[in-house]
Amino acid sequence: MNVNSFLALSRAFPRGKYTLACHAWHQGKQALRAQQRRTFRTHSRSLAYAKDLFLGQIIKAEVFPYPEIGKEELEEIQQFVAPVEKFFSEEVDSAKIDKEATIPAETLNGLKELGLFGIMIPEEYGGLGLSHTMYARLNEIIALDGSIAVTLAAHQAIGLKGILIAGNEAQKKKYLPKLASGEHIAAFCLTEPGRYGS
Repeated sequence: MNVNSFLALSRAFPRGKYTLACHAWHQGKQALRAQQRRTFRTHSRSLAYAKDLFLGQIIKAEVFPYPEIGKEELEEIQQFVAPVEKFFSEEVDSAKIDKEATIPAETLNGLKELGLFGIMIPEEYGGLGLSHTMYARLNEIIALDGSIAVTLAAHQAIGLKGILIAGNEAQKKKYLPKLASGEHIAAFCLTEPGRYGS
């Protein structure tokens, strides 16, 4: 349960239902703690930060001190890095992928077994539920092959992100488990009006 779910749940109960609201608050607090373990502890930034940079004004309090990765997250990252590095060094033949212009089925199966199609999908939907920091660290390895990097990035970053951000619970339950397992690979379609559309 994320903070938004907690707020929606707590609004659903009348104020006289203290016990239910208290239970919902407790669940929301536990979910928030779990989320905080995987996120940086920084203050929210000004919406005009990029504008200030453009104007030559640096507000140091918004970027320093640089957030540090917690010990738990660092240990979790290390657990994922070794098998992914091993797979990419032993199993991925980038020259073959480039020459044949396709990612072999056995390579895709290896990516699925490592859970790389569900890096940022929450665990409750069958994904790994990793943080952006962990996603970035794994992408340093995944980027060893451009075709695989683009496939996984399009899948995670734009293909299924709409469902993660704006999908309702029924949509998430229907689509995310198959996307997390790699059974389905997400795509993104973009077009523009006029003669430049795709």
